[in-house]
Amino acid sequence: MRFTNTVLLKLFGRRAAVMKGQVHTVTIIFECEALAGGSLRRCDTSALEKEIQAVMGDAGECDWFEQRPAECRLHLRGPDANSIFSRIEGVLRQNPLTAQATAVLRKGGVGAPEQRISVGKLAKSREAGPVHSDGMPQT
Repeated sequence: MRFTNTVLLKLFGRRAAVMKGQVHTVTIIFECEALAGGSLRRCDTSALEKEIQAVMGDAGECDWFEQRPAECRLHLRGPDANSIFSRIEGVLRQNPLTAQATAVLRKGGVGAPEQRISVGKLAKSREAGPVHSDGMPQT
């Protein structure tokens, strides 16, 4: 399997290597309505995508961006959702677009269990002390 992923990576890039193995996804959901009086400029999200891709490195890639009437979604993919989230968490907390976002981590395809993490609550709970892997403060 590792040999196959290496060959696919060299021939077709990271996407093919990820697609061969189990794909994990991280979806960042944030409100569009509250941003800039309801009008979100595409340049704002493209800068966010570039920053996330830079810190994510080889852990994954920005798959696609979706703008709905009340929310925006940035879809990321890679072999390990936890690794992706741990690399991008700081960017999410510091960026005004995503400071109150929700991250949905899915380890597998459609129907796989999901873990929802509230970025704003996670930041506040980290100030209070240690946090479990599910994003909730330890008691």
